[in-house]
Amino acid sequence: MYNVSTCYCFQFLGDFHYSYSYCLLTVTIKYLSCLTSRVVAANLAKQHAERVQRFEQRVCAQLKERQKVFEAAFTEQMQSYRTLGRIPTSGKSV
Repeated sequence: MYNVSTCYCFQFLGDFHYSYSYCLLTVTIKYLSCLTSRVVAANLAKQHAERVQRFEQRVCAQLKERQKVFEAAFTEQMQSYRTLGRIPTSGKSV
């Protein structure tokens, strides 16, 4: 039924099948790595957005704290101005 040349042909097709499978595997790996890199890029973008938001909140908190300090100093100087009739100085002449 099958002779040697037919077996050789099947062996050749088998080799072709393996090389096609290898090529398909390579393309699949490249696609998955591209897909993975997109997922990684999306995760990095999300992490960056979260970090920027935390940084902005921290800066906002620092600015609010600084505003409180300046308001306290201004209130103190206004109280001193009302009692003494002049703006208090630190004793240094400019």
